[in-house]
Amino acid sequence: MQSQWNNEDAANAEDNLLSLRAYATALFSKSAPALSLFGTVKIPSHDVFGTDRLLLFIPQRSEYIGLDQARLEKIGQLDPLPSKELSLQLSLCGERPLDQAPTVDSLLHAAIPSRFVDQSCSSATLALANHTDAHTLAAEIFGSRVAIAPFAKTRIEQAKAIKALIGNPELEGILVPTLGLLTFHNEARQCYELTIALNQAANAFFESKKIPATSEDAASLQPMEIAELRQIVSNHSGQALVAIHDGSASSRLFSASKSAASLGVVTD
Repeated sequence: MQSQWNNEDAANAEDNLLSLRAYATALFSKSAPALSLFGTVKIPSHDVFGTDRLLLFIPQRSEYIGLDQARLEKIGQLDPLPSKELSLQLSLCGERPLDQAPTVDSLLHAAIPSRFVDQSCSSATLALANHTDAHTLAAEIFGSRVAIAPFAKTRIEQAKAIKALIGNPELEGILVPTLGLLTFHNEARQCYELTIALNQAANAFFESKKIPATSEDAASLQPMEIAELRQIVSNHSGQALVAIHDGSASSRLFSASKSAASLGVVTD
């Protein structure tokens, strides 16, 4: 996993923040094809009346949709809402009518003032974020560059917790239980390279522990069960997906954690 940023390619999109966001996301998929990335960008705009506003652009299906940043921040400060009411309020944040409610993770991105925010999920960052000694381990691996968000039952509670952590000028990332890693910067390249560097550091730490796989681990790996699980996740996602077995130290540690047991078979 190495930076593949190309200044010449990026220059073609530097005058368009949304194009730059799309470039950085596509580049991350090439740099780390096994990891998922949900990347957003905040762009100044104005409504039909000429009123200035800030829009948070999130990927949804095959396009980016703009959400009112100020309204998202207000929702993130409310008491937890019922699921249907939260979906309605998120839909009302759209700059245009939406046929699908935006993901609740938008609240976390809105809680971070930086222009670019990357949300990545790897076995290493999940294992670290959900570790019983997460704060100590994060300090050992990242120093003061990465904070640990407390466990929260709802995204609104998580948004509040993340907002409370923002303010440390050295902070470059936040580990969120059951979610993974949030990295952020006002520049696309720095955000992209921080995401790679912090994921690499987390992965290197767990691999250095050399947690051995047992014969029971290998024996319990049933191809038919994996195929059935892949079908369930594909149906849930609405598209065909590929299942890849990850036997890394961080994956084994996370799969044995209480957090993993609470996620269920399929998680959003």
